[in-house]
Amino acid sequence: MYEEENVYIDRNAPTKVVETYDLFFEKYFKKKVYKIDDFTNDLNYQHHTANPWTPAYQNAAIHFTNESFSTTYMYHTDTPYNLAIAKHPGPMFSEKTLKCLMGGTSFIPVCQYDAYGTLNRLGLNFNYDFDTSFDYEENDFKRWDKILRLIENLSELSAETLYKMTKDCTEQNFAYVKEGVFYREVEKLNAYTAEQVIEHIKQTA
Repeated sequence: MYEEENVYIDRNAPTKVVETYDLFFEKYFKKKVYKIDDFTNDLNYQHHTANPWTPAYQNAAIHFTNESFSTTYMYHTDTPYNLAIAKHPGPMFSEKTLKCLMGGTSFIPVCQYDAYGTLNRLGLNFNYDFDTSFDYEENDFKRWDKILRLIENLSELSAETLYKMTKDCTEQNFAYVKEGVFYREVEKLNAYTAEQVIEHIKQTA
């Protein structure tokens, strides 16, 4: 399936790797459906898809989050702005990321830059035994370029090897979430953010 509205508009010059990477069209576009589990469209509702103990998470050595917002360079009311430069709160996380943490699944964040960094500052650990430098690349195309190169490197390894490369971090993160520490850290950050917003409103009122 191909939806034009979900295609990233070329506002920046893409890197050569991203520009020529047409694996989707070569392998999947208008081809038969690849069945990897028992999921069907009649199960496509929140009560089922919110469950982190489904095969998509539990049978995967590494999960790719494909977050709702994947770009750092954004448009708001036709005005472009860079989240990094504007100091905009982010990156944006949804249940796609939270399910990995709750399900004890390692993941590669396909989202806005500094995903690992943000979660690290909240106490989580992503010192996986592979290159995660893509997370610090603000330019969207360059970040995707690095993710594609990482996929190519990881595809040469077995699922067991990938599991071992992430196991310690994943187990540590799962315990951190399960024990409620992550929740408390997020609550503290939310309270601090609310204070800053209220203070800004007072100053500009």
